[in-house]
Amino acid sequence: MSYYTGDIAGEFIWEYEQDGVFFRHVQDPFLLEKYGGMVETHVEWEGCHCIVHDNNLPYCMDCYNSVEEHRAVANSEDLKSKTPSYEMRFFREDFYDRARPWLEANEAVAREDLKHLAFSVMFDCVHYDEWECTHTSSNFNIVQEYCLLKQIEYYFDHFEGHDFCDFYIH
Repeated sequence: MSYYTGDIAGEFIWEYEQDGVFFRHVQDPFLLEKYGGMVETHVEWEGCHCIVHDNNLPYCMDCYNSVEEHRAVANSEDLKSKTPSYEMRFFREDFYDRARPWLEANEAVAREDLKHLAFSVMFDCVHYDEWECTHTSSNFNIVQEYCLLKQIEYYFDHFEGHDFCDFYIH
């Protein structure tokens, strides 16, 4: 799980190189649950990539007529993907009630190490346009959470008619 796409898009991996030293940090995408984000796990069928809606089914009955036919196409005995994907959804009201207070309380700390943060909208999706922060800070986790929550806030501010922000974690 290294990136997300949907109403917002970006990566959960932050990488830096400074003075020949490489720094890599992987952000936990599930941190958003504590701010009201809801996570739904999706497992796909191998071969056709349909979502497995009923875990008791032996094969994808939407695409194949038998287990044997599905196995032949998927070229695998295990027809369900071993790597799930996740759908994250934030409702506007929950975001305002739970995430905005955290953003306000931690803005001063985050902004100490955050030199620049800007977003852009492309194809109705909010992307990081530019950002720069100090990666050696003891507050680095706060900065990361702040940036991701600010991206969601930007989405709600620019898409006022949308009641939720939806994205997939891959």
